[in-house]
Amino acid sequence: MNPIESDIDIWDDDVTVDPYPTYAALRELGGLVHLPKNNLYAVTRYDLIRDVLADPESFSSTTLGFNPMVNEALQGTSLASDPPMHTQLRATLSANLTPRALRGLKVTIDGKADKLVAELVATGSFEAIDSLARAFPLDIVADLIGFGGHVKENMLRWGQAAMQVLGPLNHRTQESFPIAGELYGWCSSVTAEDLAPGSIGRGIFDAEARGDIPEGSAGHIIHQYLGAGVDTTIASIGNIVALFGRHPEQLELVRNNPELVPAAFAEVLR
Repeated sequence: MNPIESDIDIWDDDVTVDPYPTYAALRELGGLVHLPKNNLYAVTRYDLIRDVLADPESFSSTTLGFNPMVNEALQGTSLASDPPMHTQLRATLSANLTPRALRGLKVTIDGKADKLVAELVATGSFEAIDSLARAFPLDIVADLIGFGGHVKENMLRWGQAAMQVLGPLNHRTQESFPIAGELYGWCSSVTAEDLAPGSIGRGIFDAEARGDIPEGSAGHIIHQYLGAGVDTTIASIGNIVALFGRHPEQLELVRNNPELVPAAFAEVLR
């Protein structure tokens, strides 16, 4: 039986600007859709996606991107690896993000969140993406990893470029490669002493020193924290603001019962 085909180009500029109607159209077509324009198969539904991700023998993650250069650069990272290496690298990532590991940073994060929200409320109105969705994670991720200076100043452009280079060799990917190269170069040369004591970044180097992860992999893991921590967090905060704006009754529920916040955020991610 031949799979369903679609003439959709998922990297078309219009789709990139607003992908959600295209995603919905693909889901309506079927769980597996062939996209000849992109020379790939799109897995569109939750159950199938879960099955694919749980079967690394059939669906390897070692070629994560859609061009050979980024796949070569990502070799040895948890993003582009299968078990058992993926399991080992992922354990180090997860160990630094447990509630216990983050407890010491909670006071700092809460304080910065309260300060930012108070300042924004005092202005009466603000641009949600620039003033909130971008401003907050840039500050927090820098503290988590333990850097400042020129690295913090370049976080946004580096994080965006790290996501753009995953695509095919179109104009966006090619323009982003030099910028993503700056991030890769810093992550390849960063040392434990460059990062603040007690930070997650320093903890990753400690794991490398103990032999918990392969020698030379600490920089790769920090690369993933910085790249994914910026882009995906900005998107998540921006989306939750947009969705609460469209569904004020849901915002009212959360205001009345703050215990719903984790579930609301999980729904945004879903």
